[in-house]
Amino acid sequence: MPAGRPKKLTLKRLREGVEAYFDSISYERPVMERVKTDRKDADGHWIYEEIPVTNRKGQELKITLFTQPPSKGALYTFLGIHKSTWSRWLEDEKLRPVCEDAAQRIENFWAGELNGKNANGAIKMLERAFDWRAEQTIHMTGGIEDYLERLKDAGGGEQEF
Repeated sequence: MPAGRPKKLTLKRLREGVEAYFDSISYERPVMERVKTDRKDADGHWIYEEIPVTNRKGQELKITLFTQPPSKGALYTFLGIHKSTWSRWLEDEKLRPVCEDAAQRIENFWAGELNGKNANGAIKMLERAFDWRAEQTIHMTGGIEDYLERLKDAGGGEQEF
């Protein structure tokens, strides 16, 4: 084992490490659409074909699928670092963009899960790891004076002690 101070992390090495992490847990698949042809099989059933879906520019779309959910903790483990090291890298002007991009990719994954079967888990992860907060809005009609009057009429409101 070489003695001395470890090599200083370069922007290129960090970017490669982050990409290697995401590459190790994800893969791309083309987006396909099932389209009815004008042909039928021997039994008289319509024949369908899978064709690639394209965007408005005519480029074939791909979807990124994950073999396991990405997380900051798993990224730290993959890179062989402690979260305090990651925090120091976030303070470094040169390394910060790569760190922020990685965090954004993880957050985007979990935000995408909000419409899926694991919505409650996604909410918890977003709240814990990304400071998301569930927000509730109360809409009142008639203003605060009307509300206080209704509260008083219902037996609430001002009370003497």
